[in-house]
Amino acid sequence: FPSPNKGWVLVRGLESPDQSSIWLLRTTDGGYNWTTYKDLPFENGYMQFLDDTNGFVMAGQGGGMHKQAIQLYQTSDGGATWTLKYAIDPTQPVNTLPFGGLKNALTFRDLSTGWIGGYSPESGSVYLYKTTDGGLTWARQPLPLPAGSETADFTTTAPTFFGPNDAVLPVWRSTSAGR
Repeated sequence: FPSPNKGWVLVRGLESPDQSSIWLLRTTDGGYNWTTYKDLPFENGYMQFLDDTNGFVMAGQGGGMHKQAIQLYQTSDGGATWTLKYAIDPTQPVNTLPFGGLKNALTFRDLSTGWIGGYSPESGSVYLYKTTDGGLTWARQPLPLPAGSETADFTTTAPTFFGPNDAVLPVWRSTSAGR
């Protein structure tokens, strides 16, 4: 919910007896009335709307231990239709967002610039990827680490923005001494 009156919710099983149907519900009046969108191309995901019409969903499927394929969808009509922007294909040699690693969160600052954070059991680095072309390509973002963190594991979400260029990025460090 980007405001008290406007919000979107993914729900499962409102109509089907096996609870397999996925719907996107949208409200513009604080939840008194809802518009329903059916036949979505994804079954779950992290969702973010930048305004009344433009939004993203990062849908994911597990692929094995510390591996996750995801698909990134974008809408420009408030959620009625969705376009696939990016998909990890583990059978292909080049993916700018790797199959390895768990993708925990998605944040877009605008229609071009976004981040995906997560976890990978690769010691001494933070799993954070950035796009500047609306999700078509991704690049790993290096972060400076505290001294003594060369053997630590790191987990992150995606940045939370509170201004055009100001954000907070939660990062958890795990060592043999704890988290």
